[in-house]
Amino acid sequence: MKNKAGYSLENFFYTFLERAGAVVEKTSYGLLETIIPHELAGPFGTEELLLAFDYEVAQETPGSIFIAPGSAVLDTAVRLAAGYGLYTVHYWPGQEVSQPKNLEQKIRKAVDYLHCRFPRVVSHHLAENVYYMFNFLCAFRSFEKTEEIIPVVVNAFNGVPYPTFDDYWQNIIPLESPSYQLAQAATRPVRELYPVACREVEEQAEKRAFLYREAGARLLQKELAKTESYYQETLSELRKKHADSSDPAKKKKLQDQLAATKADWKRRQDDIVARYDLEVEVRLDHLVACCIPCLFLQVEVQHKSSFNRQTLVYNPLSGEVEVPPCPVCGRPARVLAPDKNGRLACPAHEE
Repeated sequence: MKNKAGYSLENFFYTFLERAGAVVEKTSYGLLETIIPHELAGPFGTEELLLAFDYEVAQETPGSIFIAPGSAVLDTAVRLAAGYGLYTVHYWPGQEVSQPKNLEQKIRKAVDYLHCRFPRVVSHHLAENVYYMFNFLCAFRSFEKTEEIIPVVVNAFNGVPYPTFDDYWQNIIPLESPSYQLAQAATRPVRELYPVACREVEEQAEKRAFLYREAGARLLQKELAKTESYYQETLSELRKKHADSSDPAKKKKLQDQLAATKADWKRRQDDIVARYDLEVEVRLDHLVACCIPCLFLQVEVQHKSSFNRQTLVYNPLSGEVEVPPCPVCGRPARVLAPDKNGRLACPAHEE
């Protein structure tokens, strides 16, 4: 995801504009270049914006707009962002979808049917498919707080996560209404897809948390080493004074100081460790339904004298046949093989 720094005006604009369907590119430090959808051109007064988030960058970039608290463009963006609900629907702006000439190659790339003849396409039809983009707000709290929006896309037809979907979607300007007339493909309820998205975002959040913990661990060791140096020096001075003194009362006072210093050091160590402890919070921020006309391929797979039928999805956004789910575990399955029950499943489920 793009929001890999802490919260800032730049992150706000990137997230808002991308969510609104704009093409956004970070061209250099403190500079965003964007082409916004036609429906936002009125409020902003233009379909192209060059936004600078650093005063010196703005001075050095002709035609840029410096974004700072109180600026008119920021006020407009905040007002428009507040108007977006938790659920929005966007449509693919592409042209008519047809069967690709290299379909066989695309099927081979998507899935390998072990011990089977190459699948035969029995029939195909065009229908609108929905890809739900679950946008999770992930907060990482440690010595500082960082927030990121992590999108998880799930194919509503087969319930399979599509981790690279956003790589393609961010390169288009989606429409607010469809430019085509198609029946919608069968979709699974959002309540069934949400746990799939949660499982995916937990894995992604944990990967990010690992990076934050690594960075925090280095800073933690530096601060602990600095603290140890200070307290060891203090304890050494107190011990020397204690050894040099022959006054029982002074020795007793120095002994108490030594105990208090050790206790204070322990409290300081505990405070530092707690400060660098990482807390992760993940919650669903908003949901976007991305609607795309897809080609649904009914394929027949032969193993010896038995035949299996399966539906594959050709997605014109990526130009690829998507990896199908395993009928047993529901996970994406790049390899399917017949089991003893005649099912096509992940080799791990062979009985």
